[in-house]
Amino acid sequence: MGEGDLESGQGVLNEEFKSFAKVSNSVAEVAGKQGSDGWGDEDGWDEDFDNFDSKTTYPTLTALDKNGIKVLFDFEKSDPDSFTTIIMATFRNSLPHDMTEFACKVAVPKHLQITMGPPSSTILRGNGGAITQTMNVTNGQRGSKPLKMRLVIQYVQNGEKLRESADVSNFPSGL
Repeated sequence: MGEGDLESGQGVLNEEFKSFAKVSNSVAEVAGKQGSDGWGDEDGWDEDFDNFDSKTTYPTLTALDKNGIKVLFDFEKSDPDSFTTIIMATFRNSLPHDMTEFACKVAVPKHLQITMGPPSSTILRGNGGAITQTMNVTNGQRGSKPLKMRLVIQYVQNGEKLRESADVSNFPSGL
């Protein structure tokens, strides 16, 4: 598979998964905070730890565990009734070799809207290295149509271009 194949969506996109997520170069844009760097106090990730038990929590989801790559999704909602879910994806490499030119693409059905933040790196180090990437997913038909996505990961390992993919539909209820 050539490098351009992932960009074109060949073999990934279909009638259900029509297009890839838009990638934002700004964490602030993804977080919906204009004028914020996305990492300060106003990012929402560290607020209300004193009231943590009163917040709705969701279990971590293993979206992919294949050929040394493990993808974990953690979830946050500003309000349990919100249509938007923030997903923090963590990509881990259990193999001894680095994965370079690491890229993740996500396609969702038409009823969902998704924006992805930039990855924390494009090199996934061996022996437990990690990359994180934030996604904002809006489900305007929450309750009647579920969250689901097609995850495609492309990388180079030992000079060989490789690709892994997974359809993820086992999201926790309430998202």
